[in-house]
Amino acid sequence: MQKKHIKTLFLFSALISTLFSSCIMQGIEPIPADKQSFIGKWKSEVGIEIEIFSKGTANIVRLENKTGTEKLDINASDPTNFRVYFPKDSILMLIQPQNIAREYRIDRYPTGLDNKVTMMLNGVTLVKEESK
Repeated sequence: MQKKHIKTLFLFSALISTLFSSCIMQGIEPIPADKQSFIGKWKSEVGIEIEIFSKGTANIVRLENKTGTEKLDINASDPTNFRVYFPKDSILMLIQPQNIAREYRIDRYPTGLDNKVTMMLNGVTLVKEESK
């Protein structure tokens, strides 16, 4: 019985390692055409700002120390130059190769409402800053 658990754990670890290394090995790719609405600077009510660039990178800024930041924060020592991936329609990933990664659940795609564009990641609403 114990050998079965070890084998299952080994297979699971191999699968996760393969998935993570395939993301690491990929170069920076521009944001896909169907995800262009994510490009821009997004501010949340929990004090985290995410800026997604068309070239396929993103930065995260901690504006304030508020409760709920753990829903969006990455806790990276250098929260810049993350690679942006959309491995599924409902997932946004930010990765710094060989350092840190964060997966966000897309609860609501960017949508215009009341002269604002908002989206929801991990249950947190983010408002898009207007282009200047």
